[in-house]
Formats: sequence, structure tokens, C-alpha cells
Amino acid sequence: MSNTDDTDVGDSFKESVHTLFAQLRERGLDANCAAKQALKIASQEVESLVDIQSVLTALQKPVDPTAQRSPAWELLSKAFSSPEVLIASFGRVKDRSCPMYPAQQHEHSPQHSTANGEKQSSSQEALELDMAQMDQLYAAIVEANECIHREFKHISAEFIDMLQSSPREYTWQLVGAALQNPLLEDPDNGWLLHELIDSIHSWDEESDEQAMVNMLASFPQERFEGTLQVLQTYITLAILEEGRVNGAMQSALELMAFYHMANRRAHHVPLSAFYNDAVNDEELFEKIMPRDLRIWEGGVADPDHTCSLIRFAFIYDPGSKAQLLGTSNARSQWLAFQRAVFESATQGGAMPYMLLRVRRGQHLVHDTLLQVQNAGLNVRKPLKVQFFGEEGVDEGGVQKELFQLLMRELFDADFGMFTMDPVSRTYYFRASGLDMNMEFELVGLLLGLAIYNQHILEVSLPMAIYKLLMRRDLGLEDLKDVHPEIYNSLKRLLVHEGDVAEMGLYFQVEEELDFGEGTAAVDLVEGGGSKAVTNENRAQFVEVYVEHLLLKSVEKQRNAFCRGFHKMWRDNELLMHLFEPEELEALVCGGTDLDFGALQQAAKYEDGFEETSEVIVWFWEAVHGFTEAQKKRLLAFVTGSDRVPIRGLASLQPPFVISRNGPASDRLPTAHTCFNHLLLPAYADKATLQNRLETAINNAEGFGLR
Repeated sequence: MSNTDDTDVGDSFKESVHTLFAQLRERGLDANCAAKQALKIASQEVESLVDIQSVLTALQKPVDPTAQRSPAWELLSKAFSSPEVLIASFGRVKDRSCPMYPAQQHEHSPQHSTANGEKQSSSQEALELDMAQMDQLYAAIVEANECIHREFKHISAEFIDMLQSSPREYTWQLVGAALQNPLLEDPDNGWLLHELIDSIHSWDEESDEQAMVNMLASFPQERFEGTLQVLQTYITLAILEEGRVNGAMQSALELMAFYHMANRRAHHVPLSAFYNDAVNDEELFEKIMPRDLRIWEGGVADPDHTCSLIRFAFIYDPGSKAQLLGTSNARSQWLAFQRAVFESATQGGAMPYMLLRVRRGQHLVHDTLLQVQNAGLNVRKPLKVQFFGEEGVDEGGVQKELFQLLMRELFDADFGMFTMDPVSRTYYFRASGLDMNMEFELVGLLLGLAIYNQHILEVSLPMAIYKLLMRRDLGLEDLKDVHPEIYNSLKRLLVHEGDVAEMGLYFQVEEELDFGEGTAAVDLVEGGGSKAVTNENRAQFVEVYVEHLLLKSVEKQRNAFCRGFHKMWRDNELLMHLFEPEELEALVCGGTDLDFGALQQAAKYEDGFEETSEVIVWFWEAVHGFTEAQKKRLLAFVTGSDRVPIRGLASLQPPFVISRNGPASDRLPTAHTCFNHLLLPAYADKATLQNRLETAINNAEGFGLR
């Protein structure tokens, strides 16, 4: 190359640097950073940045069918040619306070001096993608013609390839932009999403994973939900086409796991947004579940199933999770039963069941406590219950009655273990100096035992207790159902616009003593009685007060309760892995979906009744015309509870049975709640049946805790 050529190239490079420098300064960068970025971009043979308005204008121009490229091609290709060009073109000064980029926030990051010698914040060191501009761009591309769609598909593929080699300082901004690419919403472009997922999957550093979670948590709710739905569609199509978990689907699920972790922090969408309809389809679920459990429990994948979907439990809905847990528990019970039978045959004396023989009334809790405390590994055996002096075979109904009686007794205020808030009507541990560790451990164990044997408990516990059981942290919002009045007071304190010190509050609270012996002052921090609450420290006061109410004041009680619950799952972490606290509540207490159509399909008939019997037809016609309140009363009349099993009314155990109870008469229907058994006279007409049924359910007091 001649000297003249070298001079021309040098002049052209200088001109590009000057142009880029000016554009970067317009975007808010300080001179040093603008110069550095301008040199880097100019070295990529880019003469100037792309302006969003220029691209939008080009996208609106008609495309000449004889032309090789659209008017927007050159601008889009330049904008997406490198991370530096894209971010500089559609960028803004980075907000360092944003948690999206923790890896780039350094305690000793450099500061710049102004002309006056003052320190200038390092928040102007770099640009970040302006997602509002990216939204504008993507919206215009969606509205453009098919030619531009094809061009941008090619550009997008090259852009995604760029991710693996892009500097880490840009990676998460580029991933954020890529995830929002509207082309990913088209199932025909699934290969693009596949390539993006593979790029993300190639990063295995813990800092990368945390940055990914931070980025997703920082998404606006609409953007988070939209990109999550794109991922759900990809997984749905993959599972329907393959019928198994292949490598591509596993990578997609691992990306969705980042979304799930981010959602725990940001609460963008409900848990149901992660449930995948295809995976939870009854037919497909029945096909996948046995293999899924086998891989999970054995830790070994099979040739057609690269991993267990249980690893990504968030895609299962509560009903599927309950079925997985129930199947695993049934297998554990069967193995424990088999071992006991073998030991009985070889050594003698082994009982194949866990048999609880208890007395009613005042001895009920004591009898149960002693036997359960001494049961050891026998709690894993199938449960059988027998009340002294009462004959009969326990097919599930007697167990159900025992749990109902125990919950009623243990949560009674006179028993002194729990207190019920009059507003929220939920029970929480009672702060007390009495030693009731054994009793609290029993309640926790009974909770686990009820789940293990698939029984619903009629008890109202706040979400805070389920979060404790699932080893989650508690905060101010968890106080809402435990002490709603205190919760509201603390919320008002946090936003009080006046001088908080004038309220006369100190880091000290009054606590009731046992046996009505008055109150005692408790310091929330050391020297709390002399530390006033002010505007500056009120957040600390709220934090330590909540910690005192939910944790410290009931430390012995909650620890014993959780210890008892976890005894049931010591050798099986499936429950802890599968369920979120909200789902655990539904597992323990049931749901509220009163699908009586499903109940009708699963119902059984005895003693002369059949599905087509006239009285049965009248019965279901009357029931389907009931209000929600009437349906709840009917459910409570028949089962003893108005709560629905987590898998729906069709999964009632024992199954719902209607028996013929004599000829036509004016007698009221009756029920055996332990067996979900309705006894119905063969009424002469539908009007009489409906009148007698409504009278029965309206005047029967349902058993259970409220």
C-alpha cells in the first residue's frame, strides 16, 4: 500500500473516531470513556452509530421486489454487527444502582475529577442497552413485511452466535435483548431459541448464573411474562414431539430454572405460570412419571430420558406433584410392609403396619403421642388406626377421623400450644416458657404423617408456617396473616411522614407471661429500652420486631414443630424438592375448586343404586344447581370438610359413595363422613329429594377447625 493510501486510511479512521466520539458524548458518556469506546468501534471499520429513528424510518419504506436487500438491511446489519456497536447505538448511561450487573460493581471502581477537582461518580463509565428503544425496534420489525423478517432472522442468528464470544461486560445486556426478539415467538423459529439456549447453557460459572438471575429479576413484569411464555411454548412442542426429555429440552428447562429463581425474588408471575400443560397432561404424565421417579430415586438416566423432570419441579402443577409424592410414598410403604412381613416370617413379632390404638376423649392426644414418639421407622409403614372398644377395619376412614380429632384437640385454645388471630382466623405458635417440645414435635410429625397417608387436615395455618417447614426466610409480609393489626401498624410506621420519634417508641416490646401473670419487657436489641425509634432506624425496628414475633419469641416451639415434620422426610427429600410453600398448604389443607362434574364421574353407587337410577339423576341435577356455598355445605356434610383434595374431588379417598337407604320417605339423608358415604332414601320425586337434601346440609354442623 502506498503512503498516499496509508494517509487516506488514517484520515478516514480519524474521521470515524471523531464522529463516534461526538455521538457517544451525546449519549452521556464522559470524555475518557467516549474516546475509549470510539477507538474500539472505529477499529471494527464502523464509521458511525445507528440512530433508532433512522432504522424505524427505513423499516417503514416499501421494499423493491427486484432489490437484493431492504432499505433497513444495512442499518440493522451495522447495529447488530458487534456488542459495542449495538449498545452504543441503542444505549443510555448505565445505572450502576441496578442489580442487573453485580459483577461490574466494584468497591474500588475509579472515579473521575471535574475541572473543580470534585470527584465524579463512576456511573458514567459505560452504556447499557436502552430496552425502551429495543422495544420500539422489535415492534417495528413485527409490523414490517416478510422480506425484513427473513433478513432479521439471518441477523438474529449471527447475533446469537456472537454471545458465546462477547465480552462478559456486555453478555447479560445482549441476552436480555435476545430473549425479547419477537422472532422467537414463532414456533417455526424454534431453532433460533435452541441456539440461544445453547449459548446460555455453555456458561457454567456461578457468577454467570447469578448475573442471569439478576437480569431476569430486573425485567419489567410484562417482559418477564412474555419471554417466559416463549420458553414454555418451546418446551411444550419439544415434549409433544419427542415424548421424552432430550438434551435440547433439558437446556430449555435449565434456562427456565433461572426464571424460577428470579421470580422467587421479584414475584413477577404466579407459580401457575411455570406449570407446563403438556407435561401435566394426564396421559403423558402417566407415561413419564414412573421413569421420572426411577431416575430421580436412582440417580441414573436411561437412554431415552436424559434427566428427571423432577429436577425441574416448577413445571409440575400441584396435582401432578401430589401424585408423584403419593406414588413415592406408596412405594415406601410397600417396601416397609415387605420388610416387616419378611422379618415376621424369619424372626417373628414384626407388625407390617403402623398400628395406632387410641382411646377417645381426654386420652386421645396422650395415647397418640406415646405411640408416635416410639414408632421410629414404623412411621413409614402403612397406617392403621383402632379406637379402643370399637371394632372395624380401617380402610382410611378411621385414620381420617383420628386426624380430625387430633387437630381439633391440639389447636384448641385451652391446650395452650397455638393462638388464633381473630382477624385472619389462622393459628400460630403461642409464645410460652412451658416445655411442650414433645407436643409440638408431635403436631409436626402428624402433619407429615397426614401427607404421607394422603389425608387432608382441616386447620388454618398462615403461610409463615409453611415457609418455615420449607426452610424459607420470613419477613414483614409474612406477618400479615399472623398478626394483621401489628402488620398494618408497622406498614404505617414505615411510610409515616412526620417525626417518628414523637411516637415514643423504643426497641422494646411487652410480652404476656404464662398463666396470666402479667407482662414483661423484652428488648429487641441490646439496650433496646433506651434506644428510641426514629425516622433513620425505623426500618431496623420493623425488621427486629418481625423477627421477634415470628422467630425468636417462639424459637423452641417452631424448631420442635419443624423437627417433627422433617422426621417423615429424613430419607426422602422429594417433598422438600417438589413443593413451594403455597403448594404445600394446598397439599395439607386441600383446595377450593368445587368441580362437582369430576365428583360425579368418580362417584360409586351401592345397595341398589346405579348411575342411571332416577333418584341418582335427580340428585346430580339438584347438586349442579347449588350455589358455591351450598356445594361447600354438601361436601362438609359428606366428608367432614369443605376442602378439596389437591388433585380434585375425583381423587377423594375413600371414593365418594351414594347408597340406597330404604324406600321413599320424608327422612333426611345421612352420611358417614369417615368414609365419604352418603345414604339417600329412594325419594318419590325430585322436589322431595331437593328439599330433604337442602334441609340436611343447612342444619348439619360440619366438623372441623375454622
